[in-house]
Amino acid sequence: MQHLLSSIAQMDAQSLTFESLGKFVKSIDIQALKYRHLIPHDPPPGDYGRNILCLEPFEVVLIYWPPLAESAVHYHQGFYGYVTMLEGELDNVEYLFQESAGILREKSTTRYLAGGIMDEPDNVVHKLLNPNPNEGAVSLHFYYPALDTLEDLVLFNLKERSVGVLSDQALSASWSEVPGHFKEVKRDAFTFYKQTAQHNSSHYIHPVIPKPSCSTIGKMVSQYYCEQAKSYDQLDKSHKKRNEYTERINKLVAEVYRELPELHHELHIACGTGRRALRIQELSGRDYQITGVDISKEMCKLAENRGITTLKSSWTEAELPEDHLFDAAVWLYAFGHTSSYELRLKALRKIRKQLKPGAPFLFDVFNLYNENEWGPKAVATYERMHLQKAGYEKGDVFYRRAEGTAIAYLHYFSEQEIRELLALAGFEVRSLFTIGYAKDSGQIKANTSEGFFFLHALSA
Repeated sequence: MQHLLSSIAQMDAQSLTFESLGKFVKSIDIQALKYRHLIPHDPPPGDYGRNILCLEPFEVVLIYWPPLAESAVHYHQGFYGYVTMLEGELDNVEYLFQESAGILREKSTTRYLAGGIMDEPDNVVHKLLNPNPNEGAVSLHFYYPALDTLEDLVLFNLKERSVGVLSDQALSASWSEVPGHFKEVKRDAFTFYKQTAQHNSSHYIHPVIPKPSCSTIGKMVSQYYCEQAKSYDQLDKSHKKRNEYTERINKLVAEVYRELPELHHELHIACGTGRRALRIQELSGRDYQITGVDISKEMCKLAENRGITTLKSSWTEAELPEDHLFDAAVWLYAFGHTSSYELRLKALRKIRKQLKPGAPFLFDVFNLYNENEWGPKAVATYERMHLQKAGYEKGDVFYRRAEGTAIAYLHYFSEQEIRELLALAGFEVRSLFTIGYAKDSGQIKANTSEGFFFLHALSA
């Protein structure tokens, strides 16, 4: 750390810009930093700890965030900076403040993991919080010009709709500061709108930077489905558009099954609660054995209660006898949870090896260019946030339920991408349909930019 501070001391503040500061911060080798003896481990209850390491030519401050600690929503006026994550995780929640109208709107949330670099431009309104209830987080902050005090920093209290202005006695951007550390506090000063309330949405995009490893993403997806396993069927039934979409897919799969000369054993990947697998069997009128695979332990329990044999595992790690070949395989509404190109290709090749020659593989994928869904927004976010540098592939999305805490991952596909993957894995595409979801749910669409892709492929 001392070497870094010595390098900073020789820099010229007059030539500093937001871009040049960012370039410098991104050049730092955080693996070489020795900082643990500098961590302020005893912040006031409910607060975070700050250790200012230098103030010239710009401020460098090391911050320790206890589990669930957070800053207040605060307004950057007249300064900018960057944050490098050293340990743990932090959520950066950004807001849009319309001062003349007295409205504060939640705009976006991004999670930063160790190695992630967050930009804090001038005039941003945001808060930082450690979402982990068990582990602390450590971050290194760089600000120009230096904040030798927090005087005049504006805070927003979302619960009480208050605006406060800190005095030069304040120790942190927090409402836990004693009353004497505020110059003024205005009550009922604004109206607050949460991000989901603005769009009447049940889910919202929640980027994670850098992109976690495939094994970590697998655990995230498992936690996401465990969180909602008991209510999943009811949520499905109450979601009219999803219900119409899934029932159309169910009928398309059942139509294929009715025409098969042999159907003794089906492989159902991402079987969930088993309700859908049994619905397809009912529609097909065929009597066959179902083997389900699901990453969620809670989902597997529910499927087993319905009489389905399950394996609690990701598909690529599932252990099945190589000499046991299935007559058909499905992977519905979940292939996009497979978190990298290499893993998707591996998964498809494994399916082909478990199928009899000529057996059908039926699945659906989210369409990257579906104008009624997140695909185009995912592309725009990928380009705007330069997510390729964070390990993302175009089409990657992390998201969260409005009423949940777990973050899940999904990949959106172009038609070319999914066709190429299937060809490389040894499948022949028999048919591809575009089926409406957010708009004209369940209807087969001629325009490929209006729905999800449903594919019927045959193993070689």
